[in-house]
Amino acid sequence: MSLIYLQPAFQNPTGVSLSGERRAAVVELARRHRAALVEDDFAAELAYDRVPSPLRTAEAFNEVIYVKSFSKLAAPAFRAAVIVAPNHHERALRQAQHGLDPFPSALAQAVLARYLPSREFQEHTKRVASMLAARWEALRLGSTSGLLLGANAEASQ
Repeated sequence: MSLIYLQPAFQNPTGVSLSGERRAAVVELARRHRAALVEDDFAAELAYDRVPSPLRTAEAFNEVIYVKSFSKLAAPAFRAAVIVAPNHHERALRQAQHGLDPFPSALAQAVLARYLPSREFQEHTKRVASMLAARWEALRLGSTSGLLLGANAEASQ
């Protein structure tokens, strides 16, 4: 079985997100090569302007295995995630999950189920996205003004 794994939104460590055209091309590549396509969406909600759409759409329903972790969104040590996959992958995914984490926390799942639709979660993600956007802007301005280049030159001397 062939597998393509990617983070189409905020690829780690570059932070690059795939455009709509590139996303469609990756789905077509997976289709053409009969490869499972794993989309690791760990932080799409933290987008600065608009949340990028997932690869798993009606058109890519049978190709994409969507994986969503909540540790970057809720809290760093929060160990809860979700997998949305085509039915033909269910058995293999259940076996893999049981081997990795045979006893998922019912408490963590209950907390997440209440937190995700809440106003507090929406405000939290907006606050974090705003903070990250400000950091990005400072980095962008520093790199275009030469501040970062000067810091690197001084550090290497």
